[in-house]
Amino acid sequence: MISCSYLDELLRQVLLSFLIDTKESVRLVEGFNAPLGTFSTRATAAFALGLITTQEFHECDTLRRIRNCFAHDVHASFDTQNIKDLIGNLTLAIKEHAGTAIDARNQYTSAAVALIMNWTNRAAYVGRQRRTEQTWPY
Repeated sequence: MISCSYLDELLRQVLLSFLIDTKESVRLVEGFNAPLGTFSTRATAAFALGLITTQEFHECDTLRRIRNCFAHDVHASFDTQNIKDLIGNLTLAIKEHAGTAIDARNQYTSAAVALIMNWTNRAAYVGRQRRTEQTWPY
């Protein structure tokens, strides 16, 4: 699911634009065994740091769960009931309009595109609040 890969990359950029600009910050987000190296941990961290909204976090988590269904079940399809149920939880997905039904694949895609659009410039906005090293009293 290419959209989840791109969302993962956007989350990587958002986190790196917020963290102190050091190699240690990069090691948190990138490389082998990086604590914030997965889509799930990046989304959780971005939410916990206030860099994405509750709605964006839940949408991201639902998209991730759908992606995982496809990754772990060779018989999965957008017609599979559990995937349809998950798609029903997507709040940013395009819904039926003017009597035109929107199939599950297009609902998934529209929700992913909505998040991509929300996050395309997020790193630039977050970068305005980038953390810096602080001196703390003893």
